[in-house]
Amino acid sequence: MYERTPSPIPAPLLPGALQGQFSLHDGLSASLHCGLLAIDIVGFGGRPTSLHAHLREALNTLVTTSLATVGIPPTACKQEDRGDAVFVILPPGISPELLLGPFPDRLRRGLRRHNRLAAAGARFQVRAAVNAGFVWADERGILGGPAIELFRLLDAAQFKAVLADQRADVGLITTERLYTELIVDGPDLIDPDTYQPLDVSTKEYRGPARIWLPPQVPSLLSPPAQLNAGHTSATVPAATGFGARALT
Repeated sequence: MYERTPSPIPAPLLPGALQGQFSLHDGLSASLHCGLLAIDIVGFGGRPTSLHAHLREALNTLVTTSLATVGIPPTACKQEDRGDAVFVILPPGISPELLLGPFPDRLRRGLRRHNRLAAAGARFQVRAAVNAGFVWADERGILGGPAIELFRLLDAAQFKAVLADQRADVGLITTERLYTELIVDGPDLIDPDTYQPLDVSTKEYRGPARIWLPPQVPSLLSPPAQLNAGHTSATVPAATGFGARALT
């Protein structure tokens, strides 16, 4: 049996059956159906190294605060640091619907507040992805197809292109399956029109996805070139609803 490696992540404050949901048993834990969230900073690698620690701390604070404001206790989640990204696994008792409904707007508000108060070099833009499915844990972290799919969506060139073109502070992408199950066929708590179609082609995900963008308000990011740091040319298909456009 493997010994659990001490972790700086607080132990989940969950009742009964949810306690120890990511504990290890004979190397792997039982698979559990969980909501998954990944958020990264756009153009992180192009920023001065001296800013990296500050930006990571700002991102972690933003994510933690945004989760709490929509009723998701951060201490009830498992969180993994991915350098320029944060990976959050919700416990099975919390619906990922919260990540598709109020969460994106809370994230946007928090980020705009940060960018309004921060110096120009410390402002940033984020991409977010949401998925759900069966995952499990070993001593190194979370495993499973839904987690792989999550990060493929987050890094999809088509998603990056739309976000850069719209100059939005925040953008969120999810699968067509989750959009249908939780929004279209859900309890009508989320307006389906707030998510637009986007065709995505990556290594592990090829097909329709859905993206959320904030209302068209001026971005606090500047200069525009900062948005495209590390961004490669991509064309967004006209079928996505955003029109065909080549970006560099």
